[in-house]
Amino acid sequence: MIDGNRDESGGEVVQFGRRPIPPRACVVENKTHVRTFLSEMLDELGFIAREADTTEFRAMLHDFRPDLIVLGPLTDGFEVQLHLRTLQAQSYGGSVMLFGGRSSAALIRSHEFGEQTGVDDAASAGDTVPQARP
Repeated sequence: MIDGNRDESGGEVVQFGRRPIPPRACVVENKTHVRTFLSEMLDELGFIAREADTTEFRAMLHDFRPDLIVLGPLTDGFEVQLHLRTLQAQSYGGSVMLFGGRSSAALIRSHEFGEQTGVDDAASAGDTVPQARP
């Protein structure tokens, strides 16, 4: 950190909850352009964002330790459920945001599975997504 309000890259350090450091977010999606777009948007909101495809998920979870995981529809609902089981097994303490089409059967099943397993869902239909606070 360079000073109390800036990090090494010159970006402003924001408060996330009680943490005086930028929150970490990881976008897990198989489509590169979608991952990149969402990561850039999270960067704009003050997050330190990383991208991962499904093969990099476990390593990212261990090495990066994100506060927020954004899970896309991936291949099918079972792949998302596998990631949610991994989060449950590792007692993940952050938030998870699932995204996809409103009527997507895979998204609906994954959301229900997340509720059953107790994995924190950051946003449901009509809810707002947690943001870094300036």
